[in-house]
Amino acid sequence: MFIGSVVVFALLLVLLGVYIWYVAVHKPATGRAQQVQTWQPLAARLGGRFVPTPGGARFHSIAIPFGATEVRCIVFDRAARDPQLPQINDEFGGWRTFVQADVPGQRGVPLSITPRHKYSKPGVPTGQPAVDAQHVVAPQLATPPQAIPHRVGPDLAQALAALGPRYDYVQAGPQFVSLEIPGVCQDPAVLEAAIRVVGALAQPAS
Repeated sequence: MFIGSVVVFALLLVLLGVYIWYVAVHKPATGRAQQVQTWQPLAARLGGRFVPTPGGARFHSIAIPFGATEVRCIVFDRAARDPQLPQINDEFGGWRTFVQADVPGQRGVPLSITPRHKYSKPGVPTGQPAVDAQHVVAPQLATPPQAIPHRVGPDLAQALAALGPRYDYVQAGPQFVSLEIPGVCQDPAVLEAAIRVVGALAQPAS
């Protein structure tokens, strides 16, 4: 019985080691190889920078100039958010793609955007029917509802239409905008749409 317990324990250790290797070594290495084929050409086409990482448990990233700010795309296992906003998905949750930007002068319009589904709350009308059909836009902090249509202009509406439901959420705060995509996004069209969404929301309010 003792020998059997030792064998089972050893097998569990081996399985745990294989899982850790897969998540912390194999998956990042595979993702980095794919990023060279997808993220690097996208960064070049949008006039940005491809920021390689030497390896280990890290992924490559890109930085794209966008109006008054710079949009960054990273892969990480924990979300970042504007410190003034409530948590949406701050917990550890495996590798996810985050598209983020700082808002110059901390003059952002606090709001959230999530994909619309049958259990969604109504949200605030944006004045863009295509946006309202696919997404739920809600004011955050002290943003008045009437400010939402002014923020969701044609460029943002077009970017959201291209993005569709292929994201988890967008949080825009006074200082920081973040959009989360499940897993390691290797679709340049989705990533570009996310960059345009975040870039539009990170422009300082006039």
